[in-house]
Amino acid sequence: MKNTFLTATVLMFITSCSVQKGEHTKIYNLDDVSSELTIKLKVDETIQLTAAANPSTGYSWNITSPEGCNVDLVKEDSKNLGEEGIVGAPIRNIYEYRGTSTGECIVEFDYNRSWEGKSNQPKRVKFIVK
Repeated sequence: MKNTFLTATVLMFITSCSVQKGEHTKIYNLDDVSSELTIKLKVDETIQLTAAANPSTGYSWNITSPEGCNVDLVKEDSKNLGEEGIVGAPIRNIYEYRGTSTGECIVEFDYNRSWEGKSNQPKRVKFIVK
């Protein structure tokens, strides 16, 4: 009985630690940005950027980072926003960035069709890492 209680307590502790870590990650929605967003973060801090997309239309987010940028894209993921298996359902792209060194960097997010070239309204994210 004591071993079961101890095991349950340890599992609850581990689970609560992983949940708390996620609560501290700042999330920014690119859908709310008209042209430019400034994000301040510390070295080794991670943030998430999210953006709606609909790949069935041929559109996708194309990301351009300058060489020597002081943030790294450490994870890229997506979640379905519609019902599973529905053709043409929108998705939410999730980009996780981490500050690698102090300085400033502008990363460009362009929602376009690759065969049509750049759009006229890319979104720029200015990272300031301290």
